[in-house]
Amino acid sequence: MGNKQASKRVYSIDFLRVIASCFIVLYHYQIFGGYFRTGQLNFVGGRFNFSTMVEFFFICAGFFELSVERCADTGFKKFFLPKVIRLIPQIAFSVLFYEGFAVLLNSLNGDSTYNVSFFGSVITILCLHGIGIFENPFINGATWFVSVLLLCHILYFLLVKLCKKIRISPLIPFALMIALGLVLKIVKIELPLLCVYTGRGYSMFFLGCIMGETLLTEKATKFLRKWEPVLWIVVAASLFLHLSDYAIPGKGWLLIFIVYPGLFLLFYFGRMRDLLKAPVLESLGNITYDVYVWHASMLLLFGILQHYCPCIDVSGYLVAFLFVASMFLWSALVYRFVDKPLTDLLKRKLL
Repeated sequence: MGNKQASKRVYSIDFLRVIASCFIVLYHYQIFGGYFRTGQLNFVGGRFNFSTMVEFFFICAGFFELSVERCADTGFKKFFLPKVIRLIPQIAFSVLFYEGFAVLLNSLNGDSTYNVSFFGSVITILCLHGIGIFENPFINGATWFVSVLLLCHILYFLLVKLCKKIRISPLIPFALMIALGLVLKIVKIELPLLCVYTGRGYSMFFLGCIMGETLLTEKATKFLRKWEPVLWIVVAASLFLHLSDYAIPGKGWLLIFIVYPGLFLLFYFGRMRDLLKAPVLESLGNITYDVYVWHASMLLLFGILQHYCPCIDVSGYLVAFLFVASMFLWSALVYRFVDKPLTDLLKRKLL
């Protein structure tokens, strides 16, 4: 098992985070705009579900999770509180903006298209939505990812502690969590902590954990470097088959179990890591969380703007890409003047 020691910043993974964030914003932008290309949702004739980019972020979170060795000797407060401090404040701010914009937009449209709920806002801010305990109110709905991510962190901590006590490899329960996640995604049951959303998180987060625990070794790095061209061929072929019109059973699994993990490995261990070393990628990577958390709220603000400026062509590529660019600009400002200062303050006060 690898030591999973902390490493220097990997700009190539930041690059993938930025690309994934752009596609997620465009995916929800398209839903918000209510337009469809070639009669389908998404941008490749409906063949590529860009909402699955969230799975890539789960893989990243699992891969970079605190190592089993360090987690086994760490208290829950020291392990979990920094994650809460980093993740929840931005959700709270974005929800408040979302609800304010929703009230105004509903008033302008003369309907109640967008949910406005005090209780829904509270459970969203507390990250209790999307995990099967309460009905998901879909207030800043994309943030279900954060709820499931925090749950995955808690389960990781508990599993590591349990495995240390009974003296078994944590890779065994990690593999069982992947299997559980797949069952939840296929069966689509809706129970507390056992639903489609948690299934998406369990399968990908713990896959990332296994990757981090087994591949962060000198031997594994040399092996991946040696066989990098083969991995590129496998990833490219899998993506081609996923996008093709061939009737292949389980084509969706190619995306989340080969393409996303394969790209992560190629960009983390391969030559792309050496090619993508621009420090600006770190700055962009730092704000991808803010982009994700804030983009739904800003879509409502964009809807308000469109109400007063109906000449805006929402379906145009230029407007869509300008919206993505504006999201990164807004997120950079939020990160610089709100997110980072508040996170640092809370860490000093609470840790």
